[in-house]
Amino acid sequence: MESLEDLKVIIDNAPEGATIVDIEVDGFIDYLYVDKDAGDGEKIKSCANGGGGDGAIEYSNGNIRALSDIERIIELMELSKDMHTTVSGYLCGDEWEHWQEFNAGKFKL
Repeated sequence: MESLEDLKVIIDNAPEGATIVDIEVDGFIDYLYVDKDAGDGEKIKSCANGGGGDGAIEYSNGNIRALSDIERIIELMELSKDMHTTVSGYLCGDEWEHWQEFNAGKFKL
């Protein structure tokens, strides 16, 4: 799995219209989109060259993910990091009731 910072770079570099990312084993990242008007087996296309990439992808030896899933993973990783930081501050003997009051409504999954 990529680090939090790696995932943020993937999202930051996504071209307009991209909805899918293909992360190859060698680290190459190809941004993809769905062409609903294309025929069966040709709907997922590369955003390379302004959307006129090589046409439909035939296969991937990498890791294909929806960009929306990566955005959610980033959100959860940041939440987890924040929760760890906050909780670890209260594991040193501070009162649990104070923790609950301070963090009411902050952590929603």
